[in-house]
Amino acid sequence: PQGKFSHQIMSVLAPELRTLEPNNNLKFILKKNDINKSILSGPSEVFDKGNYQFSFIFEKTFFTNNVDNCLKLEIFSKEYGMLSETIFTNNDLQKIGRQIDFDVFLNTISKLEFRVVPLCLGEIVFSEIVFQKKPAAIEVGEK
Repeated sequence: PQGKFSHQIMSVLAPELRTLEPNNNLKFILKKNDINKSILSGPSEVFDKGNYQFSFIFEKTFFTNNVDNCLKLEIFSKEYGMLSETIFTNNDLQKIGRQIDFDVFLNTISKLEFRVVPLCLGEIVFSEIVFQKKPAAIEVGEK
């Protein structure tokens, strides 16, 4: 199984302050009120047990500070709490590029929420979150 989530099925903090771009990306000019808050979260989707790759895709990330932590991306399970919480500096993001990948293994069915949390001022253009279930690894026993 694979799929994607756009901002349209996620919760947006202060949507009236955001700009919808022609290619359906959502632009956030980050203000003080956005700092340390989940500016984009959702969609509380149910995933089966298994190994997944989740990719946060941004058209652009730019922060006024290059060296401090500026962006936190979270994958949260309603059943198990935080599965992934990763913090990036602007320099990190420029090196990584538009797509930030996370590998997550779910032991059981879980309801997941994805969150974008800015930690400093700047600009984010969110494209989508893409996911795919990876094939199960085949365990080879010793002979």
